[in-house]
Amino acid sequence: MKSRSGFTLIELLVVIVIIGILAGVGIASYNGSLDKSRMAKVIADMKEIAEAGKKWNIVNGGGTTWPADVYPDQPSTLISDGYLEKFPRPPWSSGTYDWENWDAGATQQVTCRDCTSGGTFGAWTNTYYYCIRGNCRGGIRLN
Repeated sequence: MKSRSGFTLIELLVVIVIIGILAGVGIASYNGSLDKSRMAKVIADMKEIAEAGKKWNIVNGGGTTWPADVYPDQPSTLISDGYLEKFPRPPWSSGTYDWENWDAGATQQVTCRDCTSGGTFGAWTNTYYYCIRGNCRGGIRLN
């Protein structure tokens, strides 16, 4: 009898299935890490904008004196007065940060509008917000 060396079809199939399972777990873990890093960037960006607003408030008299509300992606007094070089960009291509000053100066928040991986909500959808003070609203609160 001849001795044959090599793998049987069953052995090859088992190895292929194991490799497929390991690849699936690795891809899922990678995607989870991407989502966590995106959210960490959003929180850090919103804190940066909020801190700039707080500094502006202190320098300009405190109380209800805050930078004016602006449309998303519009120049803010935070930029023109030198508290921010520019508004950061969210990690999603469709998203934009928005400085909010509502309720006659009683509510300030930073909003991330349309901050989703698919960009399906539209530019006026409050996806996330970072409340500085007052009756903050819209989307998911991050602080």
